Amino acid sequence: MEDISSTTLRKRRAQLLRQMPALDTLLRGSLIERYKRCGKPGCKCADGPGHGPKYYLSVSFPVADRKWTTCLRPITPTLPNAW
Repeated sequence: MEDISSTTLRKRRAQLLRQMPALDTLLRGSLIERYKRCGKPGCKCADGPGHGPKYYLSVSFPVADRKWTTCLRPITPTLPNAW
């Protein structure tokens, strides 16, 4: 591993912090990719990975450890910038 000075590391840290969004605009959660089987015996999903992928956003709220899950639009497998 190369030897990097502490001054260089501090400058890099400050640069990264400036690029981050404000903490009150971030969501605490997970983006989940799922494939589901429909249960029909003749369907291709019976022998394959399933229908999908479908993307779900599971968000955890700090109050009472509540969780909220919603299905994202199939065309967008990335997290939205703001909700």
